[in-house]
Amino acid sequence: MAALHAFREVMDLREVMQVLQLNGRRQRRTFCQRLDPMAYYSDVEFLARFRLSKESFDTLLTEIRHLLPSSRDRRDMSQPACSVPQDGGSPPSLKFHRGTPGSRHQQRRLVSCKLSPTIAGMPGCIGCLDGTLIPVRGLRISPSLQLLVALRYLATGNFQLTLADTADMSQPSVSRCLKTVVHAIAEVAPRYIRFPTPAEEAGVMQAFSTIAGMPGCIGCLDGTLIPVRGPGGEEAELYRGRKGFYAYNVMAVCDASLCVTNLVVNWPGSAHDSRVFRESQLCRTLEGGQYRGFLLGDSGYANRTYLLTPFPNPRAPHEARFNASQVRTRNCVARVFGILKRRFAVLATPIRTTVASRSDIIVATFVLHNIAVKNNLPLEEGPDPRVEDDDNIPEPDDQNNMAAAAAGRGRRVQVARRFF
Repeated sequence: MAALHAFREVMDLREVMQVLQLNGRRQRRTFCQRLDPMAYYSDVEFLARFRLSKESFDTLLTEIRHLLPSSRDRRDMSQPACSVPQDGGSPPSLKFHRGTPGSRHQQRRLVSCKLSPTIAGMPGCIGCLDGTLIPVRGLRISPSLQLLVALRYLATGNFQLTLADTADMSQPSVSRCLKTVVHAIAEVAPRYIRFPTPAEEAGVMQAFSTIAGMPGCIGCLDGTLIPVRGPGGEEAELYRGRKGFYAYNVMAVCDASLCVTNLVVNWPGSAHDSRVFRESQLCRTLEGGQYRGFLLGDSGYANRTYLLTPFPNPRAPHEARFNASQVRTRNCVARVFGILKRRFAVLATPIRTTVASRSDIIVATFVLHNIAVKNNLPLEEGPDPRVEDDDNIPEPDDQNNMAAAAAGRGRRVQVARRFF
């Protein structure tokens, strides 16, 4: 019994020593200051990377902050806990390591902060102290960083894993940031995408008339295909557009300043442009006769009193002049689509996110475009896009719409004879 008692005492002492050694090796968790892109990048560099000016970024963040996860219960990574260069030195670089064998959490992703030139993208570090490796699991993401990550994704269209490596985050964290931010921006879309009221249409008409002399225009209408990854399932072919790839058919109306005033994003690529407009709330509003002006659309739309399309076969000189003015004025909406796809590369390649977030991504890019227009940010325009109608075959009018079609032709003839 004495030997057994002595053995137990030795084992207890060994356990105590192991605990003491473990606690002695355990390091306090420290957090390193993330490099602030607002302070690090110049105005031009910030705009090139995030597609908004610093002032516009602050304004948008203020508007959507209440819709993002609160940082009150999350450590704000902008709060410093260890030193980084403050005298213009190089920012910390991102380096990834694996957990050391035998550690409590093996193969945990770790970060080492070295004072060496940063890699491309959003610089910063998660945690370090004199080069010591610290686990990044559980570190919190501030609303500002969430918005920066989402803007960077929309601007580049990169794979989320690539952006995660650049932003020093995990891919699931990038996915959550993107989903939350684009949904928040979509929630505030009515503040930025708004069709003019009947009291405001006179000013809109005046702005359009300065382009090519088209009187009475209150908006230019068109649709564009936004490519997406094939959804799969029995309804997958509904998303295959007329150009052969899976897409959403997005309808937009813009004004003379290239600001989007109406948007519909919930139609699959196989839907006809005319049907998307016909079943929209805007069409029902215009049919109510509240507006004196009209929209301009291509020949894929049915001509109506509130939507004028080109003459299919102009015979008189005034009809040809009307068509020329109509095409030049309607070029505004084609420019909007071109600018959007150059400014936000996510729209130019198939969107690879879940189906639930695709509409929010599209709406968010249009909101950001309007913010850029209203703040006079430079537009990334290429050559003027050609306005073509050859792939827009108009839907035939049924018997119930014959009267509306005749009234539309009458108004088009009246405008052409009176003003051209």
